[in-house]
Amino acid sequence: MLPPSGVRRLVFVPLVMVIAAALTVLAPPLALFSAAFAAIRKSQTGRAHRMRTLRVVCFALAWFLGETAALTVSGCLWIVSGFGGRLNTEPYRSRNYAVMRWLLDLIYHAAERTCGLSVHVTGPPGEQQGAASRPIIVLSRHAGPGDSLLVVHHLLTVCGRRPRLVMKAALQLDPSLDVLANRLPNAFVQHHRRTRSSTGPRHHTEQIKRLATGLDEQSALVIFPEGANWTPLRWRRGIARLRKRGLPDLAERAAAMPNVLPPRTAGALVALAACPAADVIFVAHTGLDTLVSVRDVWQSLSSDFAVTARWWRVPADEVPRAAGHQAQVDWLYDWWGRIDAWISDQHARLPGSRDQDTYPERRAAGSPADALYPRPRQTRTPRFVRGGCDTAAMRTLSDSTDTRAGLPLTEAGLDAARHEVAWTLGDLPFHPGAASRSLWVVFLGAAGVWTHAVLPVDNALDKPDPGHITHLSEIVGMTLEFPLSRGSGEEALVVLRRPAAAAISEADAYVFRVVCEAAAARETAPWRFYVTGPGGARECFRQTASRRPEVRTA
Repeated sequence: MLPPSGVRRLVFVPLVMVIAAALTVLAPPLALFSAAFAAIRKSQTGRAHRMRTLRVVCFALAWFLGETAALTVSGCLWIVSGFGGRLNTEPYRSRNYAVMRWLLDLIYHAAERTCGLSVHVTGPPGEQQGAASRPIIVLSRHAGPGDSLLVVHHLLTVCGRRPRLVMKAALQLDPSLDVLANRLPNAFVQHHRRTRSSTGPRHHTEQIKRLATGLDEQSALVIFPEGANWTPLRWRRGIARLRKRGLPDLAERAAAMPNVLPPRTAGALVALAACPAADVIFVAHTGLDTLVSVRDVWQSLSSDFAVTARWWRVPADEVPRAAGHQAQVDWLYDWWGRIDAWISDQHARLPGSRDQDTYPERRAAGSPADALYPRPRQTRTPRFVRGGCDTAAMRTLSDSTDTRAGLPLTEAGLDAARHEVAWTLGDLPFHPGAASRSLWVVFLGAAGVWTHAVLPVDNALDKPDPGHITHLSEIVGMTLEFPLSRGSGEEALVVLRRPAAAAISEADAYVFRVVCEAAAARETAPWRFYVTGPGGARECFRQTASRRPEVRTA
């Protein structure tokens, strides 16, 4: 629950000014300290290092000074408008948009200079043939810190539009956004995760309808249908939410779009219906989507940020407003699938990117990673032969016809599938240049067998980097916590694949212990740990609730 606007501004406006003053005083000595530390590191390693602390301090200084200036100007506008009496008039609305554009310009150029930000945008089509005289509704993916600021900045500076945004209510804790956004036609929505009341969603759609109804030729309504930044956990929760609502077809489509969250269609469809004259712009981007955690952001500061975006414009007469509800939902999912395919193509252009290694959910069929790490083709009906798992796709990625013999799997069929999966993964070829050691998470149940995650580790057989394997193990633990719910009685196989004999080495035991530590704090599905390679496969552990896992070496 947010505090009232008066309390927020009374507390946070002075706080921003105090932080700006403190950074102004501390920035010079921090810069000297960072430069000295960088010089010492260069003398020890022989190569220069990016000064991440200095980057953060300089960007924060520019941000808070910009906020202080914007709040000062906003206060002056409030006074000269008759203490807020004329703020809703067109002249003052234009001035507030000018303040917003100036602040976003400042933040954008500060990010360019301090963090090496570069943005390349393709599209939308030019404002020709009357397009400039029509309102637009912008439906953008949501992934990475600051992506919404980049979308709004592009609309203000390049497209010359006045954006209307649908934002989370918690963003009002930022004082400049609180002041400026509440003076302009925007909507703040509060998500209630643990309530089943329909009041919240209905209020959201009414707010969106209000914004869309008032659109003119200078306006742009910006909606992020996903509702939150992409993370592996939110992606899985989105799929589970669709299944829980009895929408298995949409859940399957969402599972086939690993780069984006399943869109929440209600707000977008309400906006389309409320403004029939509006064109629709879809926005895809990549470059910030790898920054899922604070740790990711900190580590990324050692290099520059390159953001690539693609905008598509759909004319108003091509939007299926007259179609039925399901047809409109399918249309929106079709576009989200196109966005997902574009992102996969961008990732494929950077086969060595950290995103491909760390977040296997993003790996789409046909990407270079599929050639390096073959996996079963995910279909509506898993492949089985004689009641066992047909794992030929792990070897060939073939498109053989699905067979349903032996479904649902019996306990004997599941036992055979466990061993067949582990041995098949060991028989896979180890491609030159690819990570030879990897962690696989495979789920089994009466409904079938499917690969949930593939996590490349490294190209060694000794003890892996502790930080890297801990991070990958956290992802493994997270996948064990959220099965795909394709049937009852699901269990998971965590398979450590490496080019070595089946005997368990000290390095294998270390990886197992780290995975167990990541899973211990979670309520996971039943799981087993296998070590596999060309020399065979060995089961090391079966989950029990009564004891801590131990490696079985015999």
